Amino acid sequence: LVTLAFVFSPLFTRAFNSSLADVNLLHPDSNTLQVVLTARKGKVKPANETAEFRLKTIVIDAGHGGKDPGCSGPGSTEKHLTLAIAQAFAERVRLHFPDVQVILTRDEDVFIPLYERAAIANRAQADLFVSIHCNALPASKATWGSETYVMGLHTADHNLKVAKRENESILYEENYQANYDYDPNSPEGHILLSMFQHAYLEQSILFAERVEHHFTATAGRRSRGVKQAGFVVLKETTMPSVLVETGFLTSPKDEAFLLTPAGQAKVADALLAAFSEYKASIEGSEAHDHKLAALAPPAASPAAHPAAITPAPHPAPVKHHEQVPNAATTMPRGALSQTHSATMVSPHPTPQPYTPTQREPVVVQSELTLQARAALPGPATTEHPAGQAPVIYCVQLAASPSPLHTQSELWQGSGYLIEVLEEDHMFKYQVRNFKREDEAFAAQIRLQRWGFEDAFIVAYRAGQRISLEEARRGMR
Repeated sequence: LVTLAFVFSPLFTRAFNSSLADVNLLHPDSNTLQVVLTARKGKVKPANETAEFRLKTIVIDAGHGGKDPGCSGPGSTEKHLTLAIAQAFAERVRLHFPDVQVILTRDEDVFIPLYERAAIANRAQADLFVSIHCNALPASKATWGSETYVMGLHTADHNLKVAKRENESILYEENYQANYDYDPNSPEGHILLSMFQHAYLEQSILFAERVEHHFTATAGRRSRGVKQAGFVVLKETTMPSVLVETGFLTSPKDEAFLLTPAGQAKVADALLAAFSEYKASIEGSEAHDHKLAALAPPAASPAAHPAAITPAPHPAPVKHHEQVPNAATTMPRGALSQTHSATMVSPHPTPQPYTPTQREPVVVQSELTLQARAALPGPATTEHPAGQAPVIYCVQLAASPSPLHTQSELWQGSGYLIEVLEEDHMFKYQVRNFKREDEAFAAQIRLQRWGFEDAFIVAYRAGQRISLEEARRGMR
């Protein structure tokens, strides 16, 4: 009977279910794979097909708290100000982005260990982690302004001191030696911590740049730039993460601003504007300018009474025909401390493209660098897929909200033509126009050995910045 069934079965195919099935491989908590078959009619849907990315969850971390007061000024304590700003920021995100889940690591004056703050974000599978702090520099009351940090190795003394001060929170934890296998308050521990490559560094820098821009454009404060340092709370997270130093409590100007509900509201407005632009960039959508222009948080908010936000327009790139002088003076490494720079890291497996509206920038002319570059291997030509604009790779050396002084041997003697462009309201210094990533990587190594230790690679297509993963996909 079995033999007859096989012989005559083709005559009765209509009686069989000819639906195709999806095969989804799920990774549960165990070490085994679970295979799920779902019947579908008509076609096979690839198992690795992913939905369009949407930023769904943000974790807002109010620094310090409880027995850990943080830094202080003559009339202020960091833990109270960070909580007020975090709550005001959270209210604005909930109001203007109701589809985004907002999680506060603390909403009262309680102590939360650093590792637990990161764990909260990791358990929630958050898409963005923002840790809010206040800065301090007792030796200089004249120092003021905001700084936004991403994870990374940076040898600037100021960055090291900030990281060590913020990491001291672990000393308030019971049995903290069991949670950390190093002393982050030592220079060696800071270097060890900083060497952890942050898989989401590119997106972290993108959000940090928007934060610093809006501290100036929206809150009317001084931006001290995007920086890198080894923070425990950033190292432990598994998503794009930044630590925002909203101002110096040792500065009478900053402290007075942050103590007022109006000042806290402006900081929260700046963070919201940055979040709106960042969300639009990674989702490939338009920023919610129309909502931000009529910003008004719920009346019950105890932390802030904000003024309306009018986001700054995105102007076309400005040409900077800056001649690099031939006079060679020694530039101290610390002079780069107000810029951001990063080591090249492996990108997130499925990163979202960074697509600003600016066009491709124009190079800075310099006789010295043009002559020197001619002796180095030039970018080789390569084919790109038909119908697509070619991808160019660049090595970024620094970025700053204001132009940098480039009169030293560090800049003049690099052997490369360094271009200055204004992108996202930041002045960025790049060696550009490599046609292949391996050529850009070779230049990155040379520039790191020359003195730009944290040089990293970025990619552009048709004047639009894209992720390295997208660039690689386009070259396949």
